[in-house]
Amino acid sequence: MEVVGSVSLVVLGAILGFVATKLSSWQESRSRRNLLIGMFKYELRRVKNEFPTYDESLVFHRDTLRFASIEKLIEGNCLSYKREGKLIQELLFFRIAVARYNDFVSVSNYTQNCGSMSNEAHREVFNIIADYHILVRAVLSG
Repeated sequence: MEVVGSVSLVVLGAILGFVATKLSSWQESRSRRNLLIGMFKYELRRVKNEFPTYDESLVFHRDTLRFASIEKLIEGNCLSYKREGKLIQELLFFRIAVARYNDFVSVSNYTQNCGSMSNEAHREVFNIIADYHILVRAVLSG
């Protein structure tokens, strides 16, 4: 009888240890998720809503957009592909829009620094960047 009681205590201890480990893992994942979502919201607030109007007499330089939290949200264990697949999909679309915006911004900044552009080319590049800025804002607003 004593052996059965000892085995029962061992099994109960193993079950409690397993539950405690799972709870700790869940709490860590939840904390990581909350921190990264908070960081992503902070990064989003830094994206300006307005885009300057075109002035052919001015060289326009735009900063590229960087979001350190997106990769951790998508690739980490913060989001569930099963439960939050739509959110992950939206984050991927957002990442694509930002990458395209950054490509055009980098090229236009480099081109303006290294040479001259015709007024027509200058306006076209400005309009492309403005369109991508609108796309990034549209993805942000859902």
